[in-house]
Amino acid sequence: MTQLYVISPNVTSMPETPKLKLLGFSLVELLMVLLIISVLSTVAIRSTVDIGYASRYEQTAAHVETVKQAIVGNPNGLINNQPDISGFVADMGRLPRNLHELIEEDFCLTDRTVSDIVTCQALNAGTGVWTDQVSRPLNPDQPSNLFYGWNGPYLDISDNPQGTDAFTDGWGREAQGYCSDPSFTDQTNCEIADVWTSIEADHNYGWYYDITTDAPDIIFFSYGKDHISGGNDFDEDYPSQKPVFTEDWQADISAGIQVSFTAPTMIDTTDRIACIKGGRQWKTNCNLSEAKCTNTPPTTNPTPPLQGIWIQDNGFNFCDIPENDCKAQRGTVNRGGNWKTCHFLSEQSCLLAQGNWREKYTANTESNCNDVTGTAACNDFSRQQCEGANGVWENNRCYTCDITSFAECTASGGHTIPTNTLADTYPSTQASCRNNGGNWDTVSSECYGANFCEFNTRQFCRDTGGHWNDSCFFDYAACEDSTTGGINATFNATALCSSEIPISQAADLAYNEETLILEISYRSNGSIQKAQSSTAVIQENGDKKTILFSGFDNNGSAVTFLPMGIHGLLLTKNYNFGTNTGDIYPASCSGLAGDTDSNLISDCEEAGGTLLENNLCDNITLNECTTGADGTTGVLTRQVKHVAFVPRKSTPIIYW
Repeated sequence: MTQLYVISPNVTSMPETPKLKLLGFSLVELLMVLLIISVLSTVAIRSTVDIGYASRYEQTAAHVETVKQAIVGNPNGLINNQPDISGFVADMGRLPRNLHELIEEDFCLTDRTVSDIVTCQALNAGTGVWTDQVSRPLNPDQPSNLFYGWNGPYLDISDNPQGTDAFTDGWGREAQGYCSDPSFTDQTNCEIADVWTSIEADHNYGWYYDITTDAPDIIFFSYGKDHISGGNDFDEDYPSQKPVFTEDWQADISAGIQVSFTAPTMIDTTDRIACIKGGRQWKTNCNLSEAKCTNTPPTTNPTPPLQGIWIQDNGFNFCDIPENDCKAQRGTVNRGGNWKTCHFLSEQSCLLAQGNWREKYTANTESNCNDVTGTAACNDFSRQQCEGANGVWENNRCYTCDITSFAECTASGGHTIPTNTLADTYPSTQASCRNNGGNWDTVSSECYGANFCEFNTRQFCRDTGGHWNDSCFFDYAACEDSTTGGINATFNATALCSSEIPISQAADLAYNEETLILEISYRSNGSIQKAQSSTAVIQENGDKKTILFSGFDNNGSAVTFLPMGIHGLLLTKNYNFGTNTGDIYPASCSGLAGDTDSNLISDCEEAGGTLLENNLCDNITLNECTTGADGTTGVLTRQVKHVAFVPRKSTPIIYW
């Protein structure tokens, strides 16, 4: 049976299959994306370029700093708590003339590419210039004990220094010649009004480098990315300011240098006893000239000649006469000098030496006292006259210690001095008395003050109460003897002590004044120069002194700045500007107290100094001390003091 289906109009028909929608970018969107990618690429490319430029800029800045340190080091840095003193200036005492000097010691200034002196000097028809630096010696300068000279390289490079690109800036600019006016970088425009230096003579590897003449500063810069003067950003010259000013490589000493030390206690004296006890030389009344002392023609000289040594000690000049020449008989009347090494300076010391303590000149002595004072009044001689004629002044009277017998002499460890008229006996006649430097008393027929007994060593002298000092005394008659072959000098009433003595030895209390100079040894242009301060006068009273030394001068040129570096300071007295040497102060030379050649003169005295009782050698230079005498060298307890002079910093007080 067939079934019929009735379709209601309200019944929905079967659902249709949905259509697929196609997705994508519109043209506008694509254009926007392309635009963004383009912008980002541009930014990325520009950033990459800027990073490269910045790297070159930083490399240039680093090279500038490297050059600065090569020249002046890093004085603000500390090594072992001391300023880091290094670089070209510290060694040479000047600024380098070009960058090549920081790399090579010697080179051809005329043509950078030439490496040997012969070829260099043959350039330009034999006018080529070879730069020959002062080499650092194996041993330091003396007595400053300072090294000096070129000690590079100060710039480390891997390229050939004869090339154009041995040390370029970050922009790769090589040597290409330069103009005296740095605003021009081409030869044509430069030579309109300025001077052009050729590429062969360009020793700055593309940098501009010059030293100003008005003030010694350095002009040193890179021409930047565009390799020409001026510009902005990376094209701008770098650095814009001078990298090294005068104040960066020189230390200012115009305000002076303070030195602190404790002065010895010394005094001036007119007392012969104090003078000899203090180890000084006693200048007697007979004033000998240098010509007579050293037998220098054409002056009429004694016969035989004195053959003395002329001693100049801070204005005190005297004749140091050897023993045999002192005692030699001269003139028609055959008068000799009185030689003494051992002096008995008091009644007690005289008695210890088995001597006779006698008043030397009284109203009872010969009426004519010319042998001693040059006056007829025996009672009117002064202390200076007494001591100048080998007497001893006590209680306003003049005494002498006379050892009058062979037994007395040998009992004290001495020996008699034989002459042509004397053999182991005390002078008994007027002639023999005067021949031995004595003075004859015509009333008592006795000889006063003759040199009869002597002691070979200081120890024998001291054991008998004496004081050791080489002295030659001429009495009035011997001094002014004008007969043929006589001394024919002037007898003066004033006798002097060679220099100041320790206060412990003094009978009078007038503190000595010493004139001091501070000497600076410093490097300048590859050598050691010296500058001396103005004089400073101190009183040697044992106090601590802090003295400001200023007004430094080098051969007439004022020195107000020193190149940075380690320099030597030396405190001196008795300064000789002719030789630029002075005696080290205070006394600082030891090891010369002995008598190496057994000639009764200490090694100190033979070296030119004065032996103090503490066995230090005074009045002696550093070289004289270290050279010594008779093969014996002295040892310095004070030497040249090395001090760091740092730019832009005040020099501290120097404790001597």
